[in-house]
Amino acid sequence: MTYEELLTNIDNTSWFTNSGSYRSSGNTIGIPSLSAWNDTTFEESLSAEMKKIASSMDWFPSSRDQKDPFHGQELTKRVAAVEGGKTKVMTAYKVASKKLSNYDKTKFVSGPHDYSITAKSAALYCVRMAAMECLSNNQGIWVEVFKVYSQGYWPCGLLPDNKLVVY
Repeated sequence: MTYEELLTNIDNTSWFTNSGSYRSSGNTIGIPSLSAWNDTTFEESLSAEMKKIASSMDWFPSSRDQKDPFHGQELTKRVAAVEGGKTKVMTAYKVASKKLSNYDKTKFVSGPHDYSITAKSAALYCVRMAAMECLSNNQGIWVEVFKVYSQGYWPCGLLPDNKLVVY
């Protein structure tokens, strides 16, 4: 995916419209709800698989200050060497931020928790990192995660076996 294709895809994405309906396949696991994280202890009715996911998943970063768990500072260094790179990353971020201003936040309320801000912030983090991957000709995990977002889902994080958990 080129940077220009990424921008087009960001603009055409119907953010989170399919959340909760992802079907597991290959290296991804779909979760139908966020209820596994409602309490500090698991409800008896929660399946063993959901308990395992909830207890072992590493959430994707949702703050720009968080370290990239895949590339560290490498992408930031590479983009700094690209003419206009930082501006292009900011452009992608702004396009996504505008598109994310109107999405159904009710899908992200589970028990006492509201994950809507976390979902939006994680999407913006992903867009920023995917733009960096495209600009540095180093497409990888963030472009792949963005593709899941572009289908209307929320990729929440990774399990220790590197399976992607998608809501």
